[in-house]
Amino acid sequence: MTTENLSVLLKSGTVRNAAENITFGTMWSVAEFDISNIFALAGRITFVKPVEFALRLGGGQEAGSISMHLEGTTWKLSGIGLPPKVLTNIVDRLPAR
Repeated sequence: MTTENLSVLLKSGTVRNAAENITFGTMWSVAEFDISNIFALAGRITFVKPVEFALRLGGGQEAGSISMHLEGTTWKLSGIGLPPKVLTNIVDRLPAR
């Protein structure tokens, strides 16, 4: 995962391999997330640790998630949970042993 691919994933929800021009699938993007409804936002947050939470993006089979970790006084991206369909597409492209 390059910084360019990570940026595309967070902005558009597209999971891709730019080097081979392959798209593995899509998920809801952070840009599409509606933060105007605080109750809906609270329902999507899962606390992992006192200093880390996961935010579910979207619903259904295309729901991915991001994890944020408190480091010092700022929140930093610590992980991305891809939807099962996207993970399957990535695994199918892995070389067989």
